[in-house]
Amino acid sequence: WILFESMRFLLFALLLTLPALQHCKTCDVTQYGAKGDGKTINSKAINAAIAACDHVQFPVNGGVFVSGSIHLKSHLILEIQRGSTIKGAKNDINAYDPAEPNPWSKYQDYGHSHWHDALIWGEFLNNVTITGFGKINGENIATGTPPKGGADKVLALRTVQGITIEHITMEKNRTFRSARHGLQ
Repeated sequence: WILFESMRFLLFALLLTLPALQHCKTCDVTQYGAKGDGKTINSKAINAAIAACDHVQFPVNGGVFVSGSIHLKSHLILEIQRGSTIKGAKNDINAYDPAEPNPWSKYQDYGHSHWHDALIWGEFLNNVTITGFGKINGENIATGTPPKGGADKVLALRTVQGITIEHITMEKNRTFRSARHGLQ
């Protein structure tokens, strides 16, 4: 009887932990329509891949993926492999998210007052990794206050716990390479 109860308890405990034991879903951004041709705006495809998967890859030798705002989420691995580059879209095509309202913006500069108008952004997140041996190119990101639909930051992270950024090359950043607040 004791053996039966012990087995029943172990089975119950195993069933409770199964969701945590499942592997994260990995996908390649090209499966969602992204093209590394250096001209296609890939924001929708990249964000669709991030919404559907926990481990999003830009393929080896994948080319240049031009994008507007990319939205990070909790428990995400964003892997930019060697030979792939995420490049910010030009500021005059309305590719970036609008700056969010901030009642304190009159007390500080524009770049420290807004987070959503960035190439890659996330706020109030847990466990985010940006890795790989690829590049993030901020050549087209504005200096100073961007035009409507433009960006002034390559990477904007606000209140993120468990952030890892490793092996990435950030190149041609004309202004904020990254704006960070409340990271752990």
